[in-house]
Parts: sequence; C-alpha cells; structure tokens
Amino acid sequence: MTLSETQTSQIAFARAAGFMFLFVDLADTVGISITGRFYAGTFAETAHQIVGAELLYRIGQSSLLVGSLATVLLAMGLYVAVKPIDKNLALLALLFRLVEATIFGVTNFIGFALLKIYTSADLSDAFNAKQLSALLSLNSGGTKGPAFNIAGLFFSIGSILFFYLFLRSNYLPKFVSTLGLLGSLLGL
Repeated sequence: MTLSETQTSQIAFARAAGFMFLFVDLADTVGISITGRFYAGTFAETAHQIVGAELLYRIGQSSLLVGSLATVLLAMGLYVAVKPIDKNLALLALLFRLVEATIFGVTNFIGFALLKIYTSADLSDAFNAKQLSALLSLNSGGTKGPAFNIAGLFFSIGSILFFYLFLRSNYLPKFVSTLGLLGSLLGL
C-alpha cells in the first residue's frame, strides 16, 4: 500500500506533535518548578529571593517561554493530524491552544518585566507598595496566578476537542484517546 503525499505529511505532523507533547510538558514543568519557588509573599521578599538567584530565575522564565513557543508547534501538528476528521472542529481546537500559548507568552513577558523591576533600583522606586503588590499578583509564579487559570481553561478546551477528534479516528488506541479526553475534562 502506497501512502499519498497528504497521508505522509499527516503522519509526519502527528509524529512531530507527539514529540512536542513531551517537549512542552518538560519545558513547562522545569519552568514552573523553578520560578514557582521564588514567590515568597510580599514584593520585597520576592525581589530579595529573585535577586539572590537571578540566573536561575532567568532559566525558569526562559524555559516557560520555550514551552509557550513550542505549544504553537504542538497545536499545528495536532491540527494537521486531525483536520481530515473534522476540519472545523480541528480549527476550533487549534485556536483554543493558540490562545493558551498567547496568554502564557504574555504572562512570561510580565515575568521578565518584573525581573527588570526587581533588579533595578531606579524602577522599583517608581511604584508604591500597592502598585508593586498588584504587579506581583499578575505573575505570582507557577500555578498560583489568575493568568495560569485562564490559560489552563483554554488548554483544557483545546485538548478536549483534539482528544475527541482522536477518539473519532483510528490514530490512537481508544484507551489513550479516552484517557486524554478525561484528563482534559479534569482541567476544567
């Protein structure tokens, strides 16, 4: 049996998506585990911890940035893999995952902007204590901030749609598709 160019491309994107699943999970886990430990409560306590280990914090933020960028590649791979099953539903799932990546990217930008404020005496004097606390609450690290919850909602809906399409296909064993669908539902 000879595969068409479309099928060959679809298989290549599906394999890339499988690799990207692992890569995104690794990058996000490393980033969250590193940056999450820096947030101690008040702005001053957090700033003290981050300034004390600035390189480690930068590595954590960079890992989260790589995870956000890789999510775009993951979403594209999943889209191409399931597009023949239902083009419109696949596109909707792609859009949800792209919004997730965008929200995490913006959160990551805030993390780097806060790093500049933490390490620059000139900038931290430009804000009062309430303003600094408000900035800190936007990016409270790890899984504690509101942006994480909102991005998680987009992640869950996109994953539900993708795993539903995989369940309708023969690309994955039904057990794996069902497990992915149930796991994604738990994220809601």
